[in-house]
Amino acid sequence: MTVNVIGFRLQSDSWLGAQSYLDAKCLAEETGGTYLNVQGEDDLAEAFEQTLGCPMMSMWDPRAAMDRGQ
Repeated sequence: MTVNVIGFRLQSDSWLGAQSYLDAKCLAEETGGTYLNVQGEDDLAEAFEQTLGCPMMSMWDPRAAMDRGQ
């Protein structure tokens, strides 16, 4: 089983600690997956598209959805 991990606004020196960051990265690498560390919503949508192959995620605008009450 391949595991892709997306670290959203995760810093290696965050409150989670450096070990949690390394554990997540190691999990992805050991299963042949991808580890991506993203900082913003646009990067997150791109990471979803890259790891899931889901273009709908990259086209989804969370701000517009909130305005529509979705």
